Amino acid sequence: MAQPTPYVPTTDFSDYQASNPSDPLNGTSIDTELGNIKITTDQIRTNLALIQRDDGELANLSVGNDQLKAEVTVGVNAATVWATSTAYVVNDMVWESSKLYRCGTAHTSGVFATDLAAVYWVEIFDMGVGAVDAVQSTGMFYEYDTGTTASGIAAGEMRFSSATMSAVTSIFLHDTDKNAQDVSGYLATLDDSSSTTKGTLVVRNAAAPAEFAVFTISAIADNTTYYTLTVSHDAGSGGWADAASLVWSFMPTGDAGSNQTMVSSNDSTPGYLETKLIQGDGVAVSTQNDGGNETLTVALDRTLTNLRSHMLFG
Repeated sequence: MAQPTPYVPTTDFSDYQASNPSDPLNGTSIDTELGNIKITTDQIRTNLALIQRDDGELANLSVGNDQLKAEVTVGVNAATVWATSTAYVVNDMVWESSKLYRCGTAHTSGVFATDLAAVYWVEIFDMGVGAVDAVQSTGMFYEYDTGTTASGIAAGEMRFSSATMSAVTSIFLHDTDKNAQDVSGYLATLDDSSSTTKGTLVVRNAAAPAEFAVFTISAIADNTTYYTLTVSHDAGSGGWADAASLVWSFMPTGDAGSNQTMVSSNDSTPGYLETKLIQGDGVAVSTQNDGGNETLTVALDRTLTNLRSHMLFG
């Protein structure tokens, strides 16, 4: 609807009264002025009803993106991992210790706890308790450090033997994760499998899960305050910035099974049965020594149907 018609007076009643002190005001002129005022006020009320409910609140569906100022954020900006000595502007989003924060005041970061106390950051939600427990529940939370050796590794840090993920052969994990939890007991179980390959390690950027790397673990070593994982790279490229928050998960390999089988109770030497086809009605699987190795005979009919078999143990 168009803007209300502006009210413009057509009669100056003060001048009229000064010029005609003994005469009453002109009724027709008064009616004309009041009619013009009513037109304007009625249009104001009609327009007001478009944006205000009877309870005084904004009318439903009355505000859209076009009505918002440029400084108002629609949705959430892509979050990054908080870093010191960084210039942040209003509405920047960061991850810090599994929490999502929005920048409320432009500043250059120093110590996060100090910046938070100065109300530079507003907590949006805690991913360590609930929502991203979804992420946490599938892995361990660490901070990426660009060091390529274990020398000086600090609590909460995770390092790789190369900045190029495809070239990594060792991963270093401190006994304490980024949430200040001692996880050394869990790290000690990463080689529990009796298989040569102990399991698969998947590492992701907590703020950008599409950034990941997959490794196969073949051995681990306890170095008192940290563990070294001997690995080979399988997939992904990583590409994380220093201090990026990483979440890793581990999928163990099952124990190795025995590849040698006893054939019967008096088979004293586990081993393989040799197989050969013989002319006639069946297939014979045989070895030589009674007690040390056994003979298995499988009898088949000439059409290889209606299978019937029996085992003969020497």
